[in-house]
Amino acid sequence: MKKKNDICGDQEFENELKEKLKELSSSVDCFDKISARAFPEKDSDFSDSEFVVSDLENVTGKRKIVPVLKFTAAAAAVGLCVGILPKTAFVQEFLSDMSKDADKQYSAILAEISKETEEHTYKIYDMPLADYISKDVLITPPYSCPFEESNRDDINVRIYVRTIFGDIPTNQIYAVEYEGDYSSAKILAAAESEAKITDEDIESIDESTGFYNSFDKTEYAVNTWFSGTKTDDVCDREEKVVHLASFSRNDYFKLNDEILYLTTDVIYNSIDDESSVYYYDIACYNNNSESVDVPESEKLWKKSLNYDGSSAMPEKNGSLFVRRDYFTDDVSGNSVSPLCYYEPYANEEMTDVVSDHLGIMKRESEFNKDKYDFEFDTPADAVSKENMRIYLSGVNFLAFSSYSDARIEISVNDSDDPIKIGINDIRYCSQTMSEVESEREYDAVKRDQDNRNAELERQVQKEIDLEAKEAEKNYKNSAAR
Repeated sequence: MKKKNDICGDQEFENELKEKLKELSSSVDCFDKISARAFPEKDSDFSDSEFVVSDLENVTGKRKIVPVLKFTAAAAAVGLCVGILPKTAFVQEFLSDMSKDADKQYSAILAEISKETEEHTYKIYDMPLADYISKDVLITPPYSCPFEESNRDDINVRIYVRTIFGDIPTNQIYAVEYEGDYSSAKILAAAESEAKITDEDIESIDESTGFYNSFDKTEYAVNTWFSGTKTDDVCDREEKVVHLASFSRNDYFKLNDEILYLTTDVIYNSIDDESSVYYYDIACYNNNSESVDVPESEKLWKKSLNYDGSSAMPEKNGSLFVRRDYFTDDVSGNSVSPLCYYEPYANEEMTDVVSDHLGIMKRESEFNKDKYDFEFDTPADAVSKENMRIYLSGVNFLAFSSYSDARIEISVNDSDDPIKIGINDIRYCSQTMSEVESEREYDAVKRDQDNRNAELERQVQKEIDLEAKEAEKNYKNSAAR
């Protein structure tokens, strides 16, 4: 939905605007002349008039139009300017000046952001507005973008996430929409979260209390809804090939005046022939492993306002992420074929690219190095990146890679140097893979022992060869004497 440029305020704002325009019209008789021209007391014929100043003065004379018509004409003139002029910095400043006395909430949000970022620690994400709208799940789960879509390419958004105790995020979040390169003069809209972390909240937090490790539940959900094939593909229940990933993050999450030690898990995937859409699900747990029902995004944001004081909250969510029920116990009709995974950002070669911004991960084709098997969006948060998992069947890859040393090559953000995922980087999903893991461990031990025996045999043979050469040398020396 496109952002409206009209002035929408409350009754108090309209009354104050009327009073200001009355004062303006009383001091400048231009509005009298315009309103008389627009609303004459009797019909007049201006067909022969060139409408110069003298003509207008002859028409208007000293007659006074009723105040209501005067205000209507003035308001129409202002409305015409607002409707026609583009939303430039000049227009923004003009409209802001007109509305600041009537609606101070917008200015209050900006003042609060300025004060908060000076006094406390915040993670800051900058990105195009379109990215935040379409990829909200990868940026601030479970918050969605609080701004409307724009048809301009130079509209960006800056997101502030408060952190405490180092870099642990909270759900005290602010966001501003701005034009071009960031500056306070170019801000077009601002939003604030309902949650505000107080000093009392921080004092109530026990840093020694850990967060719940929910990996097992995520792996169970993955193995419930997805399965592997012998060609190393991952399929959903409809047997469509998908690209599947998950990530987790920990937050101090304030909900109903209570601070929760919240673990948020996200499973998301794209269907091979529908790459423009992601299907996902979110599960939240407290530190006692109990599931937490987090309200919808609209209730987590306190308000979102345009620079003129009107609401900036979108009526429709433009996210590319479509919600599914992956975190359920429904296993009907699923033939479980457990998956494996690798953690691309945990690789030592990825240290330089782990930062707080959105990324794109590409898996190079095993058969054609000029193509990619998939392109996949990754989370914005650095910690979420580090525990991101990409799932694969492993039936084919793991069956032969230990002998052929096969590799999966991954590039991030169009890096020229892709990382290589090998056999030692692959992990089985837990619980449902216990038998396979036991067999794999046995095979690994056996291979290791075979390698040791082979190495020992080579060493023994090497010593035998050296002894034989030494004996032959001594024999020749003896014969020569």
